[in-house]
Amino acid sequence: MAATQFMQYEKRYTHLVKEYAELNRTSRRALHELEISSFDLKLAEERRKVADAQLEKAKVGALGIDYVKSS
Repeated sequence: MAATQFMQYEKRYTHLVKEYAELNRTSRRALHELEISSFDLKLAEERRKVADAQLEKAKVGALGIDYVKSS
């Protein structure tokens, strides 16, 4: 009887270890995706700032390799 109960506990423990490992993997994957998304958002914001600055320069004709700054 005790051996049967021990086997049941061991089986349950093994199942819980596998379940924990899967949850851990899933949560780590989600955190990684969040990190990558946050990084991508920051880069997009920086690209937007550069694009806005270039647009303003282009509006006044001060953008491009042919632009010569007047003194």
